[in-house]
Amino acid sequence: MNIVERVTVLRTVELFAGTPGRVLAALAEIAGEVEVSPGEVVLREGDFGQTLFVVMAGELTAERQGRHLATLGPGSVLGEFAVFVPEPRSATVSALTSSRLMSIGKEAVDELLLDYPEVAFSIIAALVRRFQERNRLLGEAVG
Repeated sequence: MNIVERVTVLRTVELFAGTPGRVLAALAEIAGEVEVSPGEVVLREGDFGQTLFVVMAGELTAERQGRHLATLGPGSVLGEFAVFVPEPRSATVSALTSSRLMSIGKEAVDELLLDYPEVAFSIIAALVRRFQERNRLLGEAVG
């Protein structure tokens, strides 16, 4: 994908919703791309990682302790907490179909926040919403 196509994908991601286009372009330029085959594991529960992924094409499944959590498609983000807090991955994510992911490492996110501190507010708000949604879903699964 070229930079314009990557920016178009990043604009659909809640985590980067408040990020100006010029900043998304800088991020898209340093992001990598990963191709995954059906059945291939992208993230493994319990592993440490410092990369987040944005689904550009394809479909993936997220599971925790063998229980299905979500099906992820284009615009979905996975591993977002890992770039902020070095803790074990909370779920295993594997490809259901051939998929293409954008990979963004901790260093790129750190640089983004240092260069554009105003972006931190939208990222924090998106992470809080994501955390609240996870807690709600967990409460429904337990109750």
